Amino acid sequence: MYLFEPIPELARQLKQFEVTDARVRVFPFALSGHNGAQDFFITNNDGESSSLLRLGKHREIFPHVREVRATRVECRTLDHVIREAGLLKPDMLLLDVQGAEHQILSSLSPGLKSHIQVLYVEASLEEVYQGARCLDDLVAVLADDHQLVSFAPLSPQSPTHGNALFTNRRLNESRVASAGLKAAEETPLISVIVSTYRAEAFMQECLEDLERQTMSRHMEIIVVDAASPENERAIVSAFQARYKNITFLRTPTRIGVYAAWNMALKLAAGTYVTPFSTNDRLRHDAYEILARTLDEHPDVALVYGDTYVTRHPHQTFEHHQREGVWKWPEYNYGDLRRRCLVGPHPMWRRSVHDDVGFFDESFVALGDQDFWLRLGASRQLLHISEVTGLYWHSSEGLSNKPEIANPEEARLRARYGHGTAPRAVSATARFDCSIVIPVWNKRELTEQCLSELARVTSGISYEVIVVDNHSTDDTLNFLDQLSGDVQIIRNSENLGFAKACNQGARAARGRFLIFLNNDTIPLDNWLTALVAEVTSHPNVGIVGSKLLYEDDTIQHAGVVFSREGLMPYHLYRHVHRDHPAVNQRRTFQSVTAACMLIRREIFEAAGGFDEGFQNGFEDVDLCLKVKDNGWQIVYQPLSVLYHLESQTPGRKTQDQANALRFISRWGQRWWLADEDLYYHADGYMCIHTKDQGKEHLELHPLRHDGEKTSWRLVADTERAALRQDISLVEALLARWDVWPSVADVLSWGAWLSTKTSQSPVSRHFYQKLLPYHDDPTARRALARMALEEGNLSEADVLLGELLKRFPQDGEGWVLRGILDMQRAQYAEAEQAFLTALTHQGDRRKSMMGLGMARVGLNESDQAWDDFCSVLTEYPDDADAIHWLLRAGTVRGSWAELSERLQGFVSRNPADLSVRYALAGVLLRNGQTDTAQQEYQTLCTLAPSYEGLEELARALSTHGTLAEIAPRF
Repeated sequence: MYLFEPIPELARQLKQFEVTDARVRVFPFALSGHNGAQDFFITNNDGESSSLLRLGKHREIFPHVREVRATRVECRTLDHVIREAGLLKPDMLLLDVQGAEHQILSSLSPGLKSHIQVLYVEASLEEVYQGARCLDDLVAVLADDHQLVSFAPLSPQSPTHGNALFTNRRLNESRVASAGLKAAEETPLISVIVSTYRAEAFMQECLEDLERQTMSRHMEIIVVDAASPENERAIVSAFQARYKNITFLRTPTRIGVYAAWNMALKLAAGTYVTPFSTNDRLRHDAYEILARTLDEHPDVALVYGDTYVTRHPHQTFEHHQREGVWKWPEYNYGDLRRRCLVGPHPMWRRSVHDDVGFFDESFVALGDQDFWLRLGASRQLLHISEVTGLYWHSSEGLSNKPEIANPEEARLRARYGHGTAPRAVSATARFDCSIVIPVWNKRELTEQCLSELARVTSGISYEVIVVDNHSTDDTLNFLDQLSGDVQIIRNSENLGFAKACNQGARAARGRFLIFLNNDTIPLDNWLTALVAEVTSHPNVGIVGSKLLYEDDTIQHAGVVFSREGLMPYHLYRHVHRDHPAVNQRRTFQSVTAACMLIRREIFEAAGGFDEGFQNGFEDVDLCLKVKDNGWQIVYQPLSVLYHLESQTPGRKTQDQANALRFISRWGQRWWLADEDLYYHADGYMCIHTKDQGKEHLELHPLRHDGEKTSWRLVADTERAALRQDISLVEALLARWDVWPSVADVLSWGAWLSTKTSQSPVSRHFYQKLLPYHDDPTARRALARMALEEGNLSEADVLLGELLKRFPQDGEGWVLRGILDMQRAQYAEAEQAFLTALTHQGDRRKSMMGLGMARVGLNESDQAWDDFCSVLTEYPDDADAIHWLLRAGTVRGSWAELSERLQGFVSRNPADLSVRYALAGVLLRNGQTDTAQQEYQTLCTLAPSYEGLEELARALSTHGTLAEIAPRF
């Protein structure tokens, strides 16, 4: 048994076991994700506990927990200890390390990870410690070798925090039993998710129906109690004593049904998933029928049967007063868009959530319909003519309340399409294609586009929909002259590209939608090639064309995402049209909407173009949404047009706002970069440079094997990242020494290392980068690492060099201030933070640092003003309120403090440490009655909160508390 304890006195106590038992080895290290010294945070948790991570949401669950102190400890990876000490590889790993599990598991070598047979780890469904990762992340990092067997919440008070058991996929039941562990008999086939709130009267019937299912031995039942005021738990506990397939979770606060379903889905281990309402009833073999249907139809994502309906509660499937029967028609997506046709007891494949996502928790009643519509846009659903359940039609049901359901119904129709009758687009469309062309002025371009379109387009039936965004030139007269299959939509103002396209799509009568700029000139075969692509490839949702500048060079041959900022751009711009690289059919994450075909039903399911974008990025945003739904995006070079790019006045004026909107939505996807996949395959290296703030892209042929090998690493890393194969990404990053010695590539490698929790590896990338490029980002990152590791002398050297070369680097001055604070050089820190503010360093950090430095200088009046300034901009900043309290205590500003703290507590009622401090301030300010009220509130919220006895004594004697600081 290997034990790790970094606190010296505790390690010495454990060492005693080595003397009495030779099987025990104790190591004076903290097990971590990398080697070296780190801060170790000691907390008061009814006894002491500790972590490499700071407290975060834990305080919301256990308000009495607080950080006491931090100390520096030595940390090691498990692989390092095994190699250094010559140990045997462990068969079992038990991790209870207060949120740092992901750090440790991510650091395990593939060989060690595959050797471990059983892992028992503390885990959470949400962030508990700042910097911690959730259970989903642990599942992902272990996915190659281990499977999640079970998750057990610690208590009803903390349903999202508990312990998870993983077993090696190669481990058989007899080995688990011989290890003395209790494991599930088998991985369940079906996960049943049940949400309950005020359903105590129905819970017995619900669980009886589930446990009498013919498939019950192959099921798991996950009950999520959404903070119900009734005692459903007692009933569930009685069933748990008899049946081992029930998991019970209780949330600390009320949540909606779709949030509860999502919580259960993230724990679900079954191949198939089905929700069950506590007040419905089931046919005894319903799940056997549904599961067998999914087994027999591997192309079907979701199956549902017919439903009996009753208006009387507490009936059974076999004996009930029937109101009627819902016999659903055969499944049709167009029909589904008009009204909900999926019965209340469907079953679907759990794997679809990987692509389609989870339930939209913003819905109250119709979130399931929203999910069926999203699923049906890219997957096959199936109706079977078997009655599988009984539905209790109650006026209290959320979906039966018009005030709730009607607005959500309108929202669904707006998002997925309208219609007064069922419509299957492919069967009723009048045209093969609807070509939507938004215009604003530039009559000559519109006329040229339409003339060439009519001349070169044949063999495809189509209509043209011109959306005029309030043109002020002669466009109006020209449009009045058009005839034939042309619709004209006139707007009284310029609504922009996205809104105009959505208007045109709603008016369309074609099977496929074509979005076309009026500054394009179509060439022969342009439309035939697009339609042929989607009709011959059922998995293709969007097709883009080859677009040319007037000089026959490429304007668009697909959209790629750069390593630098993950921003989209057109591949091979200004390369000649005949170059082999632009004349091959390829899949991309995005193509341009200057000429784009999309299946109509997919466009409607995605909600159309996001009208928040103003003439930019709306096409990339749409493509990413469609790709998320499982469809391919294809560049088809046989479809060719000229594109007289950006002819519309003001086309680029919203670029910055569009980019910010795009980043806010997609910027968290660290895996988007894909440019090298294409360039490397075509024999090129791609280098991004900057000259006087202007970015340039250079392509150079890969000339020798060394270059090809090093750039293959970059391309392979992008490919692994796109698949979100973290372990492979980490392995490729570990070969940093073979990566190309190119500044932007090394910067991306360092950045990717931090995004995949491999921060120590980023050091190698930055150190390799600096000889080639004097990058302030690299110098800052290295200095920050030195500070985090407590290596102040190294940080001093790095920051000195940084600020010598880049004296206006605001973030560098912030780090300088932090270094000075760690050295207790408060005057120097004060000056550093003032300089940081002058040079646009992080404003909050600079202002906080300035106030803390002035506390150190005993300048409490100025410090008070600094922290007040922070709270003006960040009114709920817990650190700022803590330091304001400290400065205010020195000043004796009890009246101002009480006002500030009362405001903070009113917005953050669960922050008990500030509430406790407020009671002390109120006492000092003579507001005994108000202090008494805060005391009573504390007693109600946390009767065992540390310090309540002292507060009670102070209140009874009209004294004051000796310690009033919040307990962080």
